[in-house]
Amino acid sequence: MANLDAFSTHPAFNLRSLTDSINRMPYAPGRVGSMGLFEERGLTTSGIFVEERDGILALVQSSPRGGVSVQQGVAKRTARNFETRRLSLERTINADEVLNIRQWGSETANASLEMLVNDTLREMVPSVDMTIEHQQVGALKGNIVDADGSTIYNLFTEFGVTQATEVAFNLAAATLPTLTAAINGIVRTIQDNLGATPVMGIHALCSPTFWDDFVGNAAVNSSYDRWVGVSTMTEQIGGFIREGHVRQAPFHWKGIDWEEYRAAVGVTTFIPADKAIFFPVGVPGLYKQYYAPADFEGGQGIGIPRYARRLPTTPDGRAIPLEVSTYALSLCTRPKVLMIGRRGT
Repeated sequence: MANLDAFSTHPAFNLRSLTDSINRMPYAPGRVGSMGLFEERGLTTSGIFVEERDGILALVQSSPRGGVSVQQGVAKRTARNFETRRLSLERTINADEVLNIRQWGSETANASLEMLVNDTLREMVPSVDMTIEHQQVGALKGNIVDADGSTIYNLFTEFGVTQATEVAFNLAAATLPTLTAAINGIVRTIQDNLGATPVMGIHALCSPTFWDDFVGNAAVNSSYDRWVGVSTMTEQIGGFIREGHVRQAPFHWKGIDWEEYRAAVGVTTFIPADKAIFFPVGVPGLYKQYYAPADFEGGQGIGIPRYARRLPTTPDGRAIPLEVSTYALSLCTRPKVLMIGRRGT
C-alpha cells in the first residue's frame, strides 16, 4: 500500500493544500451565479444577524415659521439570525486507481497522485456549486429549499412581509394592452417596495414553457423577432452556455429583461414549470452570499467558498475518501421586492 501512504505523507494532500487547490479551480456557476447579483462575504461564525430598519416615509404637514415641527417617527430595528447550511460531498479513491502509479519518491509519482486528486475534486465541485446556484434561485423566489424540497428559510415569513400575489399572464390570448398592464404592474410594485432605493433594472427568469408561450404571443413575437434579428453573433455565443444550447442575451421588453432559464438537476427544476420570477438588479446590498468556516480542524478564521480534505483511510487500507464541503447561505434582504408570474389565467 505504498502508493496510498503517499496521500498521508506528502504535503500536497494535507487540508490546506487540498483546500487551496479546490478554490483555485474555476467556479462553474449556473446563470444566476454568472450574473454577479450576490455579494460574497466570509464569516467568522456559523451564522449572521441581519438588522432591518423600517424607515418611515410620510408627507410632511406644513407648520408656521418658528412653530413646532412635525415629529419624525423612530425607525424600528429588528435583528434576525440566519444560519449557514453545510453542503458536503464525499468520493473515495480506491487502491486500484493508483495501482499503476510509480512508487513513492519519484517526481512522476507525485505529479500523478496530485493529478488524480485534482481530477477527483473536479468531479465533485459541480454538484456543490450547482447546489449554491439552487440556493440563490431560492433566494430570488423568496423561499430557499433543501435538495429534498424541505424549506430552509421562507424569507417572507422570516422578514414578516406578505408575498405579492402571483401575476397571471394569459399568453394564449393576451393582447398588447393586457400584457402591458400586467408588466407595468410588476414594475411599479417592485419600484414601490424599493422605495427611494435606486435600481438599475428588473430581470425575469422564465421556465421553458412560460418562455415559449411568452415569445410566441402575437403581441410579443414581432418585437422578439426584431430583437433576434439584430442580436449579434457575439451576443449570442458570448452568453452562458449550458445543457447543449446557446443562451441568447436577455430580451429587453417593456422595461424588463426577459430570459429563459432551464436549470434542473434530475427531476428538480429550479423555477417551476409555467412560471417566471421577477427581481430587481443593481440594488446595493440586496442579495448576499455568506460563507462560514468549516466545522473541522483547520476551518477557523474567515469562511471561504469551498473546503477539501482527505479523510482517514478505510479500515481495510484499500481506499481514501476525499470530502468537498461549503458552509453557505444565500439571502435576499428585502424579499418584498420579489414577484412571480404564472402562465395561464
